[in-house]
Order: sequence, then structure tokens, then C-alpha cells
Amino acid sequence: MGMPARWAQRRYGMVVANSLASVPAWAPLGEDPLWYRHHLGDAHASESGPLAEVLAHHRDRWGHLDGYDDFAQLVSFDADAPERWVRLAADAGMVLSVSTAKHHDGWCWWNAPATDRVLAADEQYSGVLSEHAAACERRELAFGAVYSTLDWPDAEAGTAAHLDTVMSPQLTHLVGEERPQLVWLRGTVAPLAQEALVRTVVDTDPDVAVFSDAPLPGATRVRSAMPEGIETSPWVLCCGVGAALGYNRAESSRDQLTARDVISLYTEALAKGGALVLSVGTDAGGNIADEQSAPLRLAGEWILAHAHLLDRSAPWQIWGDSDTRILADTDDSSSLLAVD
Repeated sequence: MGMPARWAQRRYGMVVANSLASVPAWAPLGEDPLWYRHHLGDAHASESGPLAEVLAHHRDRWGHLDGYDDFAQLVSFDADAPERWVRLAADAGMVLSVSTAKHHDGWCWWNAPATDRVLAADEQYSGVLSEHAAACERRELAFGAVYSTLDWPDAEAGTAAHLDTVMSPQLTHLVGEERPQLVWLRGTVAPLAQEALVRTVVDTDPDVAVFSDAPLPGATRVRSAMPEGIETSPWVLCCGVGAALGYNRAESSRDQLTARDVISLYTEALAKGGALVLSVGTDAGGNIADEQSAPLRLAGEWILAHAHLLDRSAPWQIWGDSDTRILADTDDSSSLLAVD
């Protein structure tokens, strides 16, 4: 198993930010809609209080529900949703497709142990994560799963007991049963706990790559901002196609990246020695909005047309500037690639 050789060349992928928050899919501009539960004030060990705008929105639109967990009954992903995600990633020129195994809201998208918050509890239904893995295999994309190291509904989250009885068993089961080529540990808990989770993944399958929001031995660092210059340690930039990582009904097309923005980010990441993963959100049916998918497909036309050059590129002595990317050609040491 493990990450395919194409990832070492293309270094470009997509993460689908699916969670129960895909149902309301709303936040004030500048806030992440995926943090809907947190914004309601329903998050243990949170240092910030609820957002008044979200409380008002929830009261007006979702006041008939008893609480956040009731959104689970309104999730209506069809079996073809993961296939559509993978098709979009392939059209965009990507080689990696990632979706959520467990979000900060505590809900799991495969038949996870040690919890009753499971969106694949029906034995006749393999679950979104399994269907996503199968779709990736059909289209020969690497399959990744996001696992949150936060657990907002659980008051014990972050403790040694929670690590031993919940997170480690879940990660072991996730890697062993769903067979991802990548596990992305989102969020940050105590460093020793994070290192223990990396070991859990590697001990279960040493070929699985690990991404982490925290700098950890054995993991590729995920950044939320582009570094200033070339870096030699492995890193990945993750940013949303929209203003946040998830789908937000409050956004318009003006809040989304353009195809030119996507190409600019991708080539800058390559020139600085990194990789790019773009985050898209879904609605309650698992659909990705046209304003997020359209720029990815348009950028994909350019990326696929120039893949024979981009795939053999590497950082040069300098990365370039805001107008031009400079890349070394690994097949011809006497040549440089310039992206204007």
C-alpha cells in the first residue's frame, strides 16, 4: 500500500470536509462553518464561547431540533457522492482524494468502535468512507482519511484514558479495515498523545503516510499558510477553495478561489518544496457546490496540460516571486522551468 509514486510527482490533492455541519452549512463570513457545533457552545474544553450570530441563525432555522446531534438524521449522502468527489479530483488534475473519517464534532463516517456516533451503523450500508475508498481505487487516486484528535462532545477528550479507550482503538480499526494510504491527524492535543497516535497508525500499517497539523516525528506537517521560502522538510499547504474549509451558504462566488488562484498556489507550493491540498465542502446530500468545483476543473485543464513538466519539477535555488515561479527540471539539469 502506501502513497503512490504519482504523489511524489504531482503533490496535489483534495480534501472533502464532510461533517454534520454540512446540513446547516452556515457561519458568519470569516468563520468556519465546520465549527458549527463549537459555535453553538456545545464543545468541551473550549476556550471560546458561542457566537451570537450562529445562535440566532440556529434558533431561527433549526429551532425545531433538540440539538446538534439531530443533524445526523438529516444527512442524506447518496451512494454516488464519493464517486462525484473523486471524479472532480481527477478532473482537477489531482492524485489524492481525502474525506472525513471522524470530525471534531465526534461523528464517525465508518463503522468505528468505541462510540455510538456512527453514520455507517447499518450493516447493509458500507458507509461514505468505504465508498470513497472504492471510488479512489477505481480511478487510481490515493485515498486518505481525516481523523480528528479533538472530540467536542466527550468531556474526557484529551485525557490518557480517552487516548487508550477511544482514539487508539478507532485509529487501529480505521487503518486496518478501511485501508487508507494516508491518515491525516487534524487538531492538536498534548504532544505525547499526538506522537502516540502516529505510532498507532504506523504500528498498524507501516506503509500508511501520516499528515499532522502539529510538527511530529514521522509525519508530514500540514500548514494553513504558505511559507516564506523554500523548505526542505516535508510539508503540505491546506486551504479552502472558499473563505473557509467547509461549504458556507453565506458565501458567494466572489469568496471562492479562481482557477488562476489555484494554479498560483499549486506552482508556488511546488517551487517552495511542498504540496497543495485544497478543501471543499458538501451540502447535506454530499454535493459540492458549482462555485467550488468549477474553478478546480478549469485549473485542472492547465495542470493536466502541463503535467509532463510539473511532475518532473523540483525547487531551484530560489522559488521566484509573486509573478513568476522558478523550478528545476529533474530530467535536465541544464534547464529551468518558469511559470509566469
